[in-house]
Amino acid sequence: MDRPDGEMKDSIDALGYRPERHHAFTKGLLAEAEDEILQSIVEEAAQGLSTPIALVNLVLEEIQFFKAHYGLPLPLETARGTERDVSFCQFVVRDGESFVVTNAKEDPRVPQHLVKDFDIQSYLGIPVEVDNVIVGSLCVIDTKPREFSEEDQLSLRTLAERVNIRIAEINQGQRITHAFMLDDVAAPALAELGELLSAIQTGAMAGPLTTAALATFFRLAARTVSGQSTPPEHLRRSLKAAQAALDNCENNFYNIEANAGDAEDIRGALEHGVIQSSATHLSEVAIAGWELARRNTSQIGGAAWPDLAYNPIIATPRPLAVVLISTCLSTIAGRMTDLDLRGGISMETEDLGVQVGLLIGTNELSQNAFQDIASELDLLTRDNPSIAVQATSDAIRLLFVVGKAKE
Repeated sequence: MDRPDGEMKDSIDALGYRPERHHAFTKGLLAEAEDEILQSIVEEAAQGLSTPIALVNLVLEEIQFFKAHYGLPLPLETARGTERDVSFCQFVVRDGESFVVTNAKEDPRVPQHLVKDFDIQSYLGIPVEVDNVIVGSLCVIDTKPREFSEEDQLSLRTLAERVNIRIAEINQGQRITHAFMLDDVAAPALAELGELLSAIQTGAMAGPLTTAALATFFRLAARTVSGQSTPPEHLRRSLKAAQAALDNCENNFYNIEANAGDAEDIRGALEHGVIQSSATHLSEVAIAGWELARRNTSQIGGAAWPDLAYNPIIATPRPLAVVLISTCLSTIAGRMTDLDLRGGISMETEDLGVQVGLLIGTNELSQNAFQDIASELDLLTRDNPSIAVQATSDAIRLLFVVGKAKE
């Protein structure tokens, strides 16, 4: 909130926890590699508005990340970001509109940390967005007080539209990558789902078959009750067939119930691998990843359910976490299958304070094997600050940043 009382603060948290924004930040968008198109836009912004600094700034949960930058002081250029609560761009995200500061030293709306340390005096920020989510701003910054005209704002807004186009392109490329990853883990789950549905269809035929057997017996019984002659042995055989049909029907319906439950579990796991959630507990992604990898892990003795005594909310986007856990399980299972190992996979959690670790491993593979697997998984996660991958002597440790409960 703005501070009409005139009190000056070094830091201000204007946003709070906004997990509904997480899905907009792909690992490509968060990658530190320089994007030439965005870099050219910030240079054009600084030159066009005659400011020494211009940024494409992504406002995350804890930090603001400088996706592209021009003219930054060396400490900020090296860090590529600051804490979010000292940023000006958080107000652009909060309000969804341009934010103007003409003299920061006398403006109680903004935190004073950057004003004091880097002499930030004036600021103009325009929202940038992807998929209707405001992810940050295109901003220009000056080290002296100044006004920004309507023409300045229009010029920067035009450049912000180009930023929107570019970050949409970056995100689309990352979603294609995620789609390929999901294909790999979804294929065995879909195959299992098909088998379950086929078994359900087969079991459902027990209904008509049982009805036919019962109808035959009832017709003979009705004939006998009405006083008509029916050979006792014929009636006994018909009764025996009806009883067998009922037993078979009962077994089939039991199997239908079990298969339908398994099918629903797989459907839910696939949903978790596709649809973002505003607040995801570790148990949700661990179970969904386990379900998607179940067909692969069943070949090597299965994967034990994780110990979820510690079950925090995680900051990692749910689809990424699910696909990563499933990929980890399936990759380990693949290595074990190649070596004809059947000892199964263990899963357990670790409370590491600001992080939670999910250990996925087996004592049947070498440390070198786990290092190779960690290197493969790292390619999927290295640009996402909410997750990391480590190899131990007998496991892969997936480290998730612990999120905050939605207030």
